[in-house]
Amino acid sequence: MEKKKILKKYCIRLTKAINSEARIRKELESDRATLKYITSQKEAGNVLEESSFESYDEWTDTIEKQIKVGENTLANIAFKKIELEALNYYIQQNS
Repeated sequence: MEKKKILKKYCIRLTKAINSEARIRKELESDRATLKYITSQKEAGNVLEESSFESYDEWTDTIEKQIKVGENTLANIAFKKIELEALNYYIQQNS
């Protein structure tokens, strides 16, 4: 009985993480759009105006890191979906 209770609590945590998928996808989409904008500005030779970044390269590096984090987070969410499905199956079979 104790095992099922622990697993159910863990399933709730997994569900919360999975529910953040849409937000992560939106952030990733925004980051990709920003990267596209930065690239176009840099290629056009436009001067970087009032920014917390010293150069387009610094800004690009930061956005690329954020994209990588977002992609890794989505990969983790995909795994958590599988894990949740397996745990729910186990709980149902052992009820």
